[in-house]
Amino acid sequence: MELKRAILQGATAFALRIPPIREYAARELTASLRVIRDLSVTRSDYPLTAEWAARNPALREMLDEISGEILRSSEEEIMDGLRLIRPHAVKGFQKARFGSACDGGYVILDDFRSVDTAFSFGIDTNAEWDLDVAKRGVTVYQFYHTVDKPPITDSRLIFTKKKVSTEVGPDSETLSSLLERHDKRNREPNILLKLDIECDEWLILGRAP
Repeated sequence: MELKRAILQGATAFALRIPPIREYAARELTASLRVIRDLSVTRSDYPLTAEWAARNPALREMLDEISGEILRSSEEEIMDGLRLIRPHAVKGFQKARFGSACDGGYVILDDFRSVDTAFSFGIDTNAEWDLDVAKRGVTVYQFYHTVDKPPITDSRLIFTKKKVSTEVGPDSETLSSLLERHDKRNREPNILLKLDIECDEWLILGRAP
């Protein structure tokens, strides 16, 4: 067994000296670390990374070998993402900021000609966006499961203490179920969506029709 392990470690160390293999290993490890981070899985029976690496010198050496590639790969992915984020003008429409000046405020198209309903998913202690949108004659349906009441009381704001999830339940709604109830299926959409629920946005959108 020890001989097999030594042969495997030696072969791996040799392979990692080949640039294409090093780059591939760096990408795969970066992707794996990102999945672990996104899932936020913690197991009490798993040793800490530092302890695990300390017990496995070969692993520590491999990580040191490709750390530069991992860093460069991560930086390139970040820069590629940032290049996609740029403001654009919209012909025939103006933009306006609704909500707070900082967190809780959003720049959107200032066009409410067909909009009579808004969903506000995630309000916590800030509902300034909801109030600004309601002032345009829009009924705002608020959903948040960690507060007992909304921070602002207004007849145009309808609060429900429920979580927006991928399944309908006693304490949850889905985007699909809400659209089924409130979408008037007009030629022009009548619903505006604000979705800020701490990393669950893509999961919710991925299950929407």
